[in-house]
Amino acid sequence: MKKINLYIKFSLLLFCLININNSLIADFIDIANKFTVKVKSSIEHPFYNDEAGTGKGAGFLIDKKKGWIFTNAHVSGRGNARVYVAFKDQKYEKVSIYYVDPVLDIAILKIEPSKIKKEQVSATLNCSSTKLNGLEVAAYGHPKGLSFSASRGIISQKRYKYGADWLQTDAAVNPGNSGGPLISLKNGQVVGMNALGLKNSKGLNFAVPSETLCKIYNLLKDKEDPSPPILPFRFATDNQLERYMTIGSLNSNKILDIVAGDTITHINNNFVKTPTELSNYLRGSMGLATLTFSRKDKVFNKKIEFKKFPLLTKRKFIFLDGAIIAEDYFLERKKSEKLYLLHSVKDGSLAEENGIYRGLLIVSVNGVYPKSLQELFDELKPNKKLNLIFKGWSSSDNILYDYLKVVLTPKDVGLY
Repeated sequence: MKKINLYIKFSLLLFCLININNSLIADFIDIANKFTVKVKSSIEHPFYNDEAGTGKGAGFLIDKKKGWIFTNAHVSGRGNARVYVAFKDQKYEKVSIYYVDPVLDIAILKIEPSKIKKEQVSATLNCSSTKLNGLEVAAYGHPKGLSFSASRGIISQKRYKYGADWLQTDAAVNPGNSGGPLISLKNGQVVGMNALGLKNSKGLNFAVPSETLCKIYNLLKDKEDPSPPILPFRFATDNQLERYMTIGSLNSNKILDIVAGDTITHINNNFVKTPTELSNYLRGSMGLATLTFSRKDKVFNKKIEFKKFPLLTKRKFIFLDGAIIAEDYFLERKKSEKLYLLHSVKDGSLAEENGIYRGLLIVSVNGVYPKSLQELFDELKPNKKLNLIFKGWSSSDNILYDYLKVVLTPKDVGLY
């Protein structure tokens, strides 16, 4: 009899705990309704890493007073986009792109604070470096048009993949979830931002870790530039051992005594194990850091100078008869060749009609090799016959580039 009573008590306790947990989860989802938004973005003339058209995704309010909303850069676009957001049961409002990260899939939108209703709240970011392995989470957003929906799962681990740190989760991330919050079902905090799911796979989905979001948000709040550094070296990845901090190549002749194969272990005495951790540590820094290197049994420190990526929100470009021309998207080529890239060419435009296509580099205009975007713009005079030399990836097996001559008389040229 005593055993039966004990079993009944245990069952009642378990039932109560389950109900309490379900009630908490329902509360967290209800709160998420108040900070999550729908995002709609339309791009007619995209930069190289965007696509023309209208896309939809999610975002979440991070600062009600400032009107700041986190989303993915691939949702908002990285420039030349018309962007709108809508809170639950509200109409779309036009917003501006406040910050776009040049390396990670992160953007911050800005809505006029006066357009935010009283019932909306700011999300709470988890800014700790605590391991999240096994944490139960909900990926929140608008999957496949199902507005304000949650999918449940756990975080597997933080993983370095595709050149960045991600939270790997089996919570489903479908089209429409991108940019939405990944919510801890333990305390309701946002631990990441949904970004992508691998095609033809189950349970392999990725989110931007909130640690990075916190660093960017806090720097912007303090009116500092959160842009990541342009490091004077490239890393070589050891996929077998999952190690990522070995120097693969050096991009500066100012670095002495460092060779390919050296491994970075610390920055300013702080241990780092991925390039993203190193890059995030240097956000907001002044251009100088002390790195610790290892080479076989030798450990040594070296001061390294670096520059920051320029702000994408201040990127200038030329519009030429339906084509967008700006600095080269590929950093190493940009540094060595200093040529300007055709980022996109609109279908049916005069630029396309004249044989110009996305990915070409401008070598010269009427024999002039432009050294700046302003100088290039000065040469691209409307209603004047121009002889342009372009180069692009070659279709031949043994050369890198093909060269193309185009003669045109542009009608619409502008510098923005």
